[in-house]
Amino acid sequence: MTKKKHLYEVDLMRCFFMFGVVLNHVASTFAAALGNKATPAGRFSVSTHLILHFPRFGFMFITGLVLFLGYWGRPKKQNWPVFWKKRYIGSGIPYLFWNGLFLAFLLLTSGSFSWNKWLTGWLEAISKGNQFYFSPPSCPLPSSCFWTTPSEPLMP
Repeated sequence: MTKKKHLYEVDLMRCFFMFGVVLNHVASTFAAALGNKATPAGRFSVSTHLILHFPRFGFMFITGLVLFLGYWGRPKKQNWPVFWKKRYIGSGIPYLFWNGLFLAFLLLTSGSFSWNKWLTGWLEAISKGNQFYFSPPSCPLPSSCFWTTPSEPLMP
């Protein structure tokens, strides 16, 4: 099998999406600092922030494209268990580990660590993928913070 040529177009797309991620984080910072979203400036800030969510879809596209092109032209008989094992070891195990570590850190710094809270939060985080680890220490678990109204207490 011959070595496939490097696709510089994919590198260009990666750069474009990386700049999109940086812009999204900058827009997030301004949207959070603005506070009142009911003003015209607040609406513009939120709209800009929402428009700048395209990089996640772009990175998913690039991942699929690179995987597809990497396996294109190989023999039809693919060893699927080896393929999936490689993917799960390469991304699944680090995902589980870092979720556990960040959640433990968040709970420890908030002073509310318990193994029950950690396990419940970890299982919720890995099953839903909705953990935001830069939340304030008063919000150590995803279900206790993100869908509450201001009149509700943050912690049960």
